[in-house]
Order: sequence, then structure tokens, then C-alpha cells
Amino acid sequence: MRPPSRHLAVLAAGTALLLSAGCGSSDDPKGGPLPQDAVSALTQRLDEVQRRFDDGTNNRNAGACKDIESDSFREIDATVAGLPGDVDAEVRTALEKSLSRLRELTRDGCSGVEDTATEPEPAPPQTVPQQTIPQQTETEEEPPEEKPGKGRKKDDGDGEQPGGAPAPDAGTGGQTVPLPPPG
Repeated sequence: MRPPSRHLAVLAAGTALLLSAGCGSSDDPKGGPLPQDAVSALTQRLDEVQRRFDDGTNNRNAGACKDIESDSFREIDATVAGLPGDVDAEVRTALEKSLSRLRELTRDGCSGVEDTATEPEPAPPQTVPQQTIPQQTETEEEPPEEKPGKGRKKDDGDGEQPGGAPAPDAGTGGQTVPLPPPG
């Protein structure tokens, strides 16, 4: 059995011969010939398939194998679909069969090529040291210390306690405010 690359090359060459034969050299045409621009485009794409296949299978390049399907065959299919309707039906059928077989061979040959470039190895887990940020709290400024007996008021019912600090229920929302130490 021939290696897939060699078999592919033979099929691609055969398809290229079919293309040149479909250019109108038949003595008894049953339809129009393949247009020369289509033949040139298909021949160029067949060479591209061969190069990509060789790169994919010989160099284990899964990207090259994927490009055959997503680029080369997409363009080949578009070219064949755009052929004039009067192209000889036998030539069109033979071309489609050859391209279908070429597609099977490339898929088979590329099926063992794994895509290692798009699946990076997982990075080892990194331990990030935790940094403790001290929590900032609002602090009230303490009034300057007063001398005993001076500046102290008795509760006169205005909601303040001696020393000027508001009473717990005097607009502080139920919060208690620490009192300065008696001096």
C-alpha cells in the first residue's frame, strides 16, 4: 500500500489531468469545456492541498490539515459551484468524484495529526501570598483634656452629657459614643 502522501499526490495529479482534458480538447464534446480560469484556480488549489497535506502529516502540523478543509476545499468547492452550466456533464461528474476522493484521503491522512498548538499545557497553580490590608475605621478626634472641675457641665437636658459628647439617643442613630475619661 502506498503512503497517504504519495496516494494523494497521484490523485491530485490525476485530477489536474482531468482538468486539462476538460478544457475542450475532446473531438465529440457533449457540453462546454472547463473555463481556463477555473482550471488555473483549481490547479493552484490542488497544489496548495498537497503542500498543506505534506506539512500536516510530515511535520505533525494540525493547523495545515485544518487549512485544507477550511480554506483550500472551501475555495475549490466555490470554483466548482461557479462553473458554467454548459460544462460537459461527464467532465463535471468526474471532477466532483475526484475532488470527493481527494477530500476523503486528506481527512484520513490528517486524522492522526493532533493539534498541540491550540491546546496549551495547563500552567502549574501559583500560590499568591495573601496580603492583609488593615481596615481603616473612622476615628473621632478626642477633645483636649480638660482640667478637673473646669468645663464640665451637668446634664441640662439638651441631649449632651457632661464633656460635650452627645447622649446615646441624641441623634447618633442609637450608636454609643465613647466618652473621654474623667480627668
